[in-house]
Amino acid sequence: MSGLKNLFITLSGLCVACSIGACNLSAIESGKGAIVLGDSSTIVTENDSQYLEDAIIDLEDSTLKDNVRSNEDSFNNVAKAQQLAQQQKQDSIARLKAAEEKQKDADATAKKKEDKRKQEEKDKKKNVKDKKQTASQKKKAEEDKKKRRR
Repeated sequence: MSGLKNLFITLSGLCVACSIGACNLSAIESGKGAIVLGDSSTIVTENDSQYLEDAIIDLEDSTLKDNVRSNEDSFNNVAKAQQLAQQQKQDSIARLKAAEEKQKDADATAKKKEDKRKQEEKDKKKNVKDKKQTASQKKKAEEDKKKRRR
């Protein structure tokens, strides 16, 4: 039990040491000092005038482009929607007809198979009946031969 406790304490200390070392390394690596507004080599923040200016220009451009696109689309949207709805309706009808034809073909095939199976059963019964008749005819013929011999 004490071995596990010592191992836990050692691992906890190692984790704390690694995290402290990682924090100090990032501070040493940067070595540049504070961020200077207007300097292109530093991070641009919300308070930087260049940041605000870019944001305003970006917003203006995007709103103009969006308005032009929406005006162009609004005239054609109704016609395109109607065409799309009509095309989808035609596709749906075609799919239904194809499914019905496929079902009819499957039903016809199943009926043919059933008729063929019934015919085979009839043929088997007929063959059995014929075999019985031939067997009885053979017996009769043998009896006739025996009678003739006597």
